[in-house]
Amino acid sequence: MTRNSPLVRRLLVVLAASGLLGAAFLASSQSALGVVITPCSSVDLSESPSQFDTPPQGVVLTATSTGCTSPEYQFYLQPPGGAWAAQGSYSSVATFNWNTTGRALGIWGIGVHARAIGKTAPYDVYYVGTYNLAVAHCQSVDLVPAVSEPQPPGGVVVFNASSTNCPSPYYRFLVLPPGGTWTSQGPYGTSATFVWTTTGLKPGTWTIGVWARDRGSKASYDAFGLFTFRLSAPQKCIWVSMAPSAPSPVPPGTSVNFGLAASSGCNNVVAEFLRLAPGGVWTITQQYSATFSWTWDTTNFLPGRYEIQVRTKAATSTATYDTYVITTYYLGT
Repeated sequence: MTRNSPLVRRLLVVLAASGLLGAAFLASSQSALGVVITPCSSVDLSESPSQFDTPPQGVVLTATSTGCTSPEYQFYLQPPGGAWAAQGSYSSVATFNWNTTGRALGIWGIGVHARAIGKTAPYDVYYVGTYNLAVAHCQSVDLVPAVSEPQPPGGVVVFNASSTNCPSPYYRFLVLPPGGTWTSQGPYGTSATFVWTTTGLKPGTWTIGVWARDRGSKASYDAFGLFTFRLSAPQKCIWVSMAPSAPSPVPPGTSVNFGLAASSGCNNVVAEFLRLAPGGVWTITQQYSATFSWTWDTTNFLPGRYEIQVRTKAATSTATYDTYVITTYYLGT
C-alpha cells in the first residue's frame, strides 16, 4: 500500500481531523497526497432563547455550515462599545454556551468563524450578528377581585394580579378613594395578591391600581392596571323583636331562654344580649355573635324587676348597634 493510495490519503485526513496528526502536517501533505479539502461555503448562527425572551441567565449559540463535511468553529463576542474577543480556540463542537450573568446590558455582537478541519486559514467563512441582552419588561398587567361588587364596608376584598411577558414579575398596589388621592399599599413584592380591608371606609367608587415590573427593571413600572370597585352604603337593621320561653313572673332558679324572634332591614345579622338588675347597671350576658338566643339561669338571683335587652346590627356594621328591644321580666311568685 503506497502513500498515494486512496486508503492512505483517507486515513491521513481522519487522523488529522481527530488531532492525532497536526493540521499543519496535513496541509503540507495535501499537494503530495493529492487530497483536496473542500472549504466551508457558508455558516449561520442561531441563538436560544430568542432575543424577545430576555433576560436569560444563559444563551446557547449554535452554528451550522454548508459545503464542508467536517467543519470546526470558533465563536466570538463583542460587548456594547467594546472589541471582539474569541471565546476559545477552534473546535468541532457547534455550540457555545454563553453565560450572560453579570454581563453589560445592550447590543452585543455575536460571531463565528468556520473552516473545514485540516485547513490552516483563519477561516473559510464567517457570520456576524447581534444579540440584544436587555431586561425583560412586563407588557401588561391585569387585576381581578375575588368577589363581585358592590360590597358593604366592613369586610375584605381580595384582588389577584397577573402579568404577561415578565418571567419574574414584582407588583405594587395602590388605592384611590372617591375624590381623594392615590395611596401606596406597600413597596414592590413578589406577591400577586392584595387583601383590601374595607372596615371604616366610606361608600362610593374606589379605584384599585397595580404596578408591575420585572425583577431587573429599574423603571417605576413597566405596566399598570386599574379596577374600580364600588362600596355600597352599609346595611342597617331597622327593627328587632324578642320572645322569652316562659312568661314572667317565674320563681328564682328557673331557666329562661330569650330568643331573637325577628329582625328586618339587614343581612348577616349578629345579636348581643344584656341584662339590667334592679338598681344595677347593664351587663353584657352574651356578646355579638350569630347565636340568636340566650338562656338565663336565674338561680341565686333575687326576686324583682329585670330588664332584658337584645341588640342587633349587620355583621359589617361598625356601630355599637343598629337597633334594640328591651323586655321587662320579673322574678318572684
